[in-house]
Amino acid sequence: MMSVASSGLFLVLRSGQLAQQNEVSSNLAGSLIDGVAAVSQGNWHSIYDLNKGSSNHYRVSTSTGQLAIQSGDENLTVNGTSFTRYFYADNVSRDGSGNIESVYNSLNDDPSTQKITSTASSQIGGSPLIVSSIIYITRSQNFVFKQTDWSGGSGQEGPITSINNKFASSANIDFSNTPGSIFPIPTNLNYIYVADTNNNRIQKFDSSGNYVSKWGSSGSGDGQFQHPQGIGRDSAYNLYVADTNNHRIQKFDNAGNFLLKWGSHGNGDGQFDQPRDLAIDSANNIYVIDFLNDRVEKFDSSGNFLIKWGSQGSTDGKFKDPEGIAVDSNNNVYVADTKNDRIQKFNSSGTFLLKWGSTGSGNGQFENPTGISVDSSNNIFVADSNNQRVQKFDSNGNFLSKWGGSGNGDGQFGSPADMVIDSQNFVYVVDAQNNNVQKFNSSGTFILKWGSQGSTDGKFQSPTGIASSLAQCTGASEECNLVSSVFDTGVVSGAGLNTIMWQGSQISGQVIFKIASSNNSAGPWNYSSAINVSGPNVQVKIDPSLSNKRYVRYKLIMDSNQSNSPRIDDVILSWSR
Repeated sequence: MMSVASSGLFLVLRSGQLAQQNEVSSNLAGSLIDGVAAVSQGNWHSIYDLNKGSSNHYRVSTSTGQLAIQSGDENLTVNGTSFTRYFYADNVSRDGSGNIESVYNSLNDDPSTQKITSTASSQIGGSPLIVSSIIYITRSQNFVFKQTDWSGGSGQEGPITSINNKFASSANIDFSNTPGSIFPIPTNLNYIYVADTNNNRIQKFDSSGNYVSKWGSSGSGDGQFQHPQGIGRDSAYNLYVADTNNHRIQKFDNAGNFLLKWGSHGNGDGQFDQPRDLAIDSANNIYVIDFLNDRVEKFDSSGNFLIKWGSQGSTDGKFKDPEGIAVDSNNNVYVADTKNDRIQKFNSSGTFLLKWGSTGSGNGQFENPTGISVDSSNNIFVADSNNQRVQKFDSNGNFLSKWGGSGNGDGQFGSPADMVIDSQNFVYVVDAQNNNVQKFNSSGTFILKWGSQGSTDGKFQSPTGIASSLAQCTGASEECNLVSSVFDTGVVSGAGLNTIMWQGSQISGQVIFKIASSNNSAGPWNYSSAINVSGPNVQVKIDPSLSNKRYVRYKLIMDSNQSNSPRIDDVILSWSR
């Protein structure tokens, strides 16, 4: 009986001790979580930047007089019993409805939330007693950058801490006619592409001569050039370059991204001996001047050979060192037969139709005609190179007008190499000797010029080819865009970027954002991949990899069909300390 009574008493005592230690462990785990939460509110990165997972133990210390996170376990004694406590952190992901996922998915990472597991343990009767507590900690201080007006215009790079009505830059965006709203304005805005021959690159400008971008370098790799001369654009806004000394054609999108190439050195079908110029018809077939082979070759837009015509000579349909080519709205082909000092006209199958010109300086005569272009009325413009002038004809070769003269003044030429007519019938002439581009109206009245000799942006070394393209408001082209000022969150350790949205109206088209962040107010600004926002008032999550930087900005890209465009009234970027 005594043995049984003693055993029962021991079980009661042990049960009481178990309950007491369990209560202490719960309190210890809970107070540790309170400490972690307090630290996170003072400095989120103290928690966010910890190594993740249960093998990485941390404690909250007050040894410095302030709460701080330190690595390792904490050992305590309470009522004569030894306890050990620690916490560890895990990343958190959320599903499309914003609910925390039971299994972490890095693709849905939520940089503003951390899972904290706090553990307190002790020994009782040689067995471990472990109590754990779990809490989800979020950044409690949320803010927005909300821009509601852009009428102050461009030129404000920042950084700024409060939003005003200015921004950094824009292209083809109307921000002033309706204060407080922005629209894309792609109609009748032209870009000019110049084959900067001896710099082995293509340069892109707006129609006022402002530099936009460039691509290319010396070489034979994809996107490299050796003496590029001719350039043209198809109806899909792709660009084709006659890469002369590489004996090939290269195709790019209108941002300069390489798409494909074809050709090699030779005189077989699809081969070239210094292709000098090219033109594109309404079916996007490509006509290439094969200079030293004295012929024209025709390809489809994928570079597949179709037909060819021409050989060396001076009779109808033959050529001597032809350098220029153009196509009219009826797909008739005009060739600047340079050393024969004439223009020849063919149909799209290469059948000879007519010719005009002879050697001389009179009206309708030529000295080395090199470039040729067609306007919307099928008038023909010829760069009469050694006569330092431009001549204008109707489609039957009847002389209409001329302008120019030898020199480097406004409206004068050193060696006009080629020209292009834009959608508004402005004429742009590229001058290889004066290293510039001059813009005229269709009657030859000088408007403006840009360029000089050099290798920096906007300068040229013997440019010989030129093309034009309407601005197109598509997400891919990014030609209708606005870049915000740099916003300063003021969080030295880095802010959390949560969502972005826009408010306004959208009958059609699309609004796209790209986000960039940096710890330096001057960048670099490496923009994210496109964030496609399905409509107004839709919040879209920002890539977590962009968080934890002090400075942030956005690029807004408007995709429009030109008849019904989005109207943006507000842009709202949500972030957390």
